[in-house]
Amino acid sequence: MSPTAVQLNRALHVIAITRGRIDPETRAYLARKESEGKSRIEAMRCLKRHLARHDHRLLLRPPAAPCSAPLIRGTAPAPMRCLT
Repeated sequence: MSPTAVQLNRALHVIAITRGRIDPETRAYLARKESEGKSRIEAMRCLKRHLARHDHRLLLRPPAAPCSAPLIRGTAPAPMRCLT
């Protein structure tokens, strides 16, 4: 395994562990997987796959920036208000 793949796997592991402790939706996901008969390790593996797919989709198609304006050289950007 390449060093980059090891780093990505480690980051994904840390994210899954942290979200499993803090995020109520992630806790519910893990509880649902365990109620399906999966062990805790298998449930975490499912969570990591879910997170990897989600993050990969974000990398392929990032969300549009809500308040971005093109900058014209030599001018200061006008203050903008976000209405979202």
